[in-house]
Amino acid sequence: MIDLQYHDIRPGKGLYYKLEESDAVDRIVTTTNLEGDLRPPKDTRGTSGALCLQRYSDEIVSASWDSVIFD
Repeated sequence: MIDLQYHDIRPGKGLYYKLEESDAVDRIVTTTNLEGDLRPPKDTRGTSGALCLQRYSDEIVSASWDSVIFD
C-alpha cells in the first residue's frame, strides 16, 4: 500500500507530496523541467493510451501499461 501511495501523482494526495510538505524529502526536479517529458514517444503504445485518455477520459474505467478499459 505504501508503494501505491508514494506513486500517487495527485498533488496533496500522494505520499511523496506529504513527505515534501513536511520537509522529509528534497525536490530535485521542478515541474518546468518535466514538461517536455510528459509526451510519450510517437512509436510506443503509450501514444495510443495517452490519446485515449485525452479524448475519452469520461468513458475510461481503468488504464495500465498494457490496456485501456472503457465503460
